[in-house]
Amino acid sequence: LPSYAGLPADERKSVLFTQGKMNFNHGWFVQAEAPPGGMLTTLKDVLTAGATAADLGLYFLHWFTDLSGAEPTPLGGAEKFVLKFPHAVLTSF
Repeated sequence: LPSYAGLPADERKSVLFTQGKMNFNHGWFVQAEAPPGGMLTTLKDVLTAGATAADLGLYFLHWFTDLSGAEPTPLGGAEKFVLKFPHAVLTSF
């Protein structure tokens, strides 16, 4: 993997974007636990300030990899989904 210093300037900018404090909580957003104005205002500000689609894409990829590592079970596959998800919800599909 290349070091941060070895990345081109636009890619370093994208990496910094993923580490920014945007007051955006994905869990709250997905579960509708917070008012959209409070969560999306800072995100909107950084997007209008010049963030690119690549910056936002890397931000969401970074979030996805954080989420996938929360309870790693490399050999378990969908174990958490099958065993810990409420059966009433699973059978409703």
